[in-house]
Amino acid sequence: MVWVLGMDENGLGPCLGPLVATGALLEVERYDAEALAEVGRRLGLADSKQVSAFGRMRKVESLVLAFWRERGISGDADALFEGALVGGLKPQQSPCPDALHRQQCWGAPLPLPAFGGDADEGQAILDALAQAGIRLHWLRSQLACADRIHAAQAKGDSRFQLDLMLFEEIALDAARSLGSEMHIVCGMVGGIRRYRGRFRRIDPSRIALIEEAKGRAAYRIDVRQIHAGARDRAAAPLLCRAAARLAARQRLPRPTHPRLHPRQRRSSAASRHSSDLFPALKRHRRE
Repeated sequence: MVWVLGMDENGLGPCLGPLVATGALLEVERYDAEALAEVGRRLGLADSKQVSAFGRMRKVESLVLAFWRERGISGDADALFEGALVGGLKPQQSPCPDALHRQQCWGAPLPLPAFGGDADEGQAILDALAQAGIRLHWLRSQLACADRIHAAQAKGDSRFQLDLMLFEEIALDAARSLGSEMHIVCGMVGGIRRYRGRFRRIDPSRIALIEEAKGRAAYRIDVRQIHAGARDRAAAPLLCRAAARLAARQRLPRPTHPRLHPRQRRSSAASRHSSDLFPALKRHRRE
């Protein structure tokens, strides 16, 4: 079996915040990007812009409700956030200067479902995925509120740099949770093609360049320490192969090694950059 973590930015909320990124960890029999995408298309799971939008959130919410119901989480959005956000709600609420500010963002209860979703409908889709050899094992989101966005900008970091840090935080949380080898596939951040020197949660001295080209960037990363906020946490060694691909209407040749360079196709005619990250995360054995 192979573990595949897909990550992408969910975008900015109304009025500059929050910036949200989400990762979904799948257990599959083998990693074949096109075959997995075909299963998704058959079940109506395509690009998020095609599946969900304002007034069309039922299917997405149904999947989320079904996933968290299996783990005993239901009721309202706060309960879901506690399970879904990296570190839960406390790290998101702690920057609030006082109870009044916290009330503005977190005070209004939001019962679920909020968009017409149905957990039973979502479970039917999860069951169909399982029958196709795809099991949704883990979901995490990370968000940066307006205060964190402003603090990053004050330090000279762009929104895209902050977006990359959210990806790192989700990936490293997956490493701590799973503790075994996985592939990570994520959207390219802001059209950036060169990521060496941009990682903030991974020790830069442990990043070795494999390739940086117009259509692809690849790195090998060996991480012994995970930088989480102001603290360093012991972590498993991380072997990362990152391959960034120019995704327009062109197609790349079939790779000779699918673990390093899986071929992916883009159905949309719109020009857009994306990237694929394939970290192999192995449990650290202490002597």
